[in-house]
Order: sequence, then structure tokens, then C-alpha cells
Amino acid sequence: MMGLSLLALVACGPSASGLPRTSPSASAGGVCDDTISAAASSASPPAGAPAANSYFGSGDTWFMGLPGYRWGQSVEYFKGSYFTKVGIYTLDSQPPKVTVRRTDGRQIGHVEFAPTGKGLPGPLPTGLYFPTAGCWDVMARGSSGSASIRVRVTAQPGG
Repeated sequence: MMGLSLLALVACGPSASGLPRTSPSASAGGVCDDTISAAASSASPPAGAPAANSYFGSGDTWFMGLPGYRWGQSVEYFKGSYFTKVGIYTLDSQPPKVTVRRTDGRQIGHVEFAPTGKGLPGPLPTGLYFPTAGCWDVMARGSSGSASIRVRVTAQPGG
């Protein structure tokens, strides 16, 4: 508990090691649960999507994940920010609008799409960038649907 109190006093911005400082942000209960839950996934995949994944979303916009893992499980510190890849599946011919916002509203991240050679509609590999550690909400909005996930980004030494 003392460690958490000390974290609350740390300011945002680079630390002496070059890593962004940890800034706490979490959901209302103080926990940032980013577990990929089979219970929260759609009972059936979007039209044309491979059945090997679980899908989270509605309409034309879905995140693809594997239950039992965490959305933030593969976050790495890379070129001055934290980074991970997620899969979005879209039924639209253009990428959804994606926002990345820390749950306390103090920071905004960004996304980069890496479309496959088959183009859209279909799977859309997506890079998520977070300027600080903390708890992040990622919202994707398509033409007729939306999807959201929560990503826990943990500070990593030696960035």
C-alpha cells in the first residue's frame, strides 16, 4: 500500500532512466482489469471472420483476442513510449476511428494501422502507443458499430 501511495506523488514526464514515469490510473475500484474474458466475447464471430479468435464489439467493428490472456500482456517500451499490437476486425472498407485515452483522462495515446495485403474489410493489425504506464481505454468506432477494451500498461525497467 505504501508503494501505491508513493506512486501517486510521482509526476508525469521522463524519469532519469529515460522511461516515462508511472502515473497511476485505474478504473473506479482502483484495479485495471484487462483480462480477455470469454464471457464478454460475442457468441458468434462477425460475418466472414475466422472462428479461431474471440471477438469483442458490435456491428462492423471488433477487437480480436484470446481468452485467458490480457490485452496489455505484450506491451513493450519502444522508442520513447509503450507499444503493443492488437487485432481489429472490420466489416467496413475503411479503418474505424480509434481513440486511446488513459482512464484518468490525463494522457492520450495514438494508433497506427498496418493493413494486410488483402485490404479491408477484414483483419486490421493495429499498433497502440501509450506515452505513460497506467490504465488505458481503447475505443474503436466504425460506421455501424463499436468496440472497446482496457489495457494495463506496466512500467518496464531498462527501456
